Amino acid sequence: MMPLLSPRSGHVSPAWRPWVWQGLSVVLPPDWEMLQFARDPEVGRCVFGDRYQYRFELDWKCVPAPPDLERMVGDYRAKLAADGLQDVRPLAHSPWQGTRGRDGERDICRYGMYSAANRQVLEAVFLWPPREESKPSFEGRVLDSLRVLPVLSDGRRRWQAFGMTWHVPAAAVFAACDVAPAQAEAVFALRNDRGEATFSRRGMVSEWLTVPVSEWLEQTIPGGYVRETLTQTGQSGHEVCSLVARRERSVLKDWWHGRRQYEASAWVCPRDHRLYCVSRWTHRRRGQASGLDVALSCCSGLEVLL
Repeated sequence: MMPLLSPRSGHVSPAWRPWVWQGLSVVLPPDWEMLQFARDPEVGRCVFGDRYQYRFELDWKCVPAPPDLERMVGDYRAKLAADGLQDVRPLAHSPWQGTRGRDGERDICRYGMYSAANRQVLEAVFLWPPREESKPSFEGRVLDSLRVLPVLSDGRRRWQAFGMTWHVPAAAVFAACDVAPAQAEAVFALRNDRGEATFSRRGMVSEWLTVPVSEWLEQTIPGGYVRETLTQTGQSGHEVCSLVARRERSVLKDWWHGRRQYEASAWVCPRDHRLYCVSRWTHRRRGQASGLDVALSCCSGLEVLL
């Protein structure tokens, strides 16, 4: 990919980062972080910002049929003007249609399009710093990078956020996501309480990790489970610790669906020195697939499968 221009400094930014969320992929400047996000695949938004302010919003909404986008954007433009947005004028960057306006000293540019691939209306909003004029070429590069990603041939969907890339079955429910300084965690669950997978990334490892990764990983085993195996392997310069534990005593649901099994892998990436962990629990009969095949990557050199 060609290096892009930083909207604040005009200097070349060599490492824009891809984000993939709810099947939508976009490439953004390296100092923009995801500050708000939605777990609902039907309607929601993600908000990105730099260290000073919100900079970009990506909204989606599933609709039953293709809308009259030109009329919808025109009505929206009239509403923005009625609500007090100044210097309102049309914008376009095919296949996007949009509106530019000024809110006090700040340019706000909104673009909309309909994606037939996933039957969604998408809106991209650029929030420019005060007294900085909007740059259509910069906006166009971001819009051109936006893609609707299909479900993979194995039935899984790719996600990329908070320094992690993970794959999870498309049918799994996005149950939770917690992001705090030096820690991010996303949880997906099978329906009917049949299993759950967790992806996490932890920073400042030298400040809190006082035991080997293998010992830390054993501490993640849920209560009522007993460890069966613990292994350690080297993969592309990473020392990956993995374990399997099974529920010590069965309950009624285990008799129907198989005893619960907990699996986890953890490692410290030598590139960023953060600790990564992927885990899952499922009802398993020996020799039977889990129904929750997942994977986590910390960098291009490693992907750990469960």
